[in-house]
Amino acid sequence: MPFPDFSEESKLDDSNQDLSASEFITPENRERYEKAKQSARRLYLILLAIGLVLGILAAIGVVSFLRQFGLTGVPVQVESTE
Repeated sequence: MPFPDFSEESKLDDSNQDLSASEFITPENRERYEKAKQSARRLYLILLAIGLVLGILAAIGVVSFLRQFGLTGVPVQVESTE
């Protein structure tokens, strides 16, 4: 079954014979859809923010680790003994 279109200009006509009368959009279903949409958007933004914060902390940790062990400097040139 396709996802229902809740836009205002959406009208069901006789061409949608596969829909039963119980599947028409009711105000309760529209309200539930809007609440679910808001919850999903909020969850997405929270997860995005958490991911960004964890990524920044990991980057800071890697940089400090590299600096602590002197891995950011130019390597010493070794002469070949051939």
